[in-house]
Amino acid sequence: MATASGYKVAVDLSILIGLAEEHRFTEEAVERVRRSFGRGSLAVPHHVLAELAHASRRPEDDILGRLARSADSSLERWGIGRGFGKSASARTAGMLQRELIEVLLADIKSLGCRILLTSDPDVLSLSASPHFAAVLAKCGLPSNFVVVSPRDVHEM
Repeated sequence: MATASGYKVAVDLSILIGLAEEHRFTEEAVERVRRSFGRGSLAVPHHVLAELAHASRRPEDDILGRLARSADSSLERWGIGRGFGKSASARTAGMLQRELIEVLLADIKSLGCRILLTSDPDVLSLSASPHFAAVLAKCGLPSNFVVVSPRDVHEM
């Protein structure tokens, strides 16, 4: 299903860091998604771009900062688009993990994506819970929205 933006699959910070680390499983999963949906089908939601920018400001010798800077400068080479619009929540400091996931999902809705590729254990755990349908409804996402890990992509 095509969206207005053309994006079909959203990726989060865990995937971007995995790519920056040259994690083979993550690289292969992104490549498989790209082959299945087309080069312009992957996107980073606005909230994740803000997380990436925040992590990029860490000290030069900080590994997360170095990986975030590498990821930020490699998005185009990886064929991953930058999300547009405004984040669903400008303020995330002090939010609970579930609230942060809801912000991420609301941003994904604005992109029109139907799939989230993530390695984040909190997101994967919530997506496997019986409460996920209620979270999707709260965020305005369809009940057939899918959360997949690189492992899931390999098993497809």
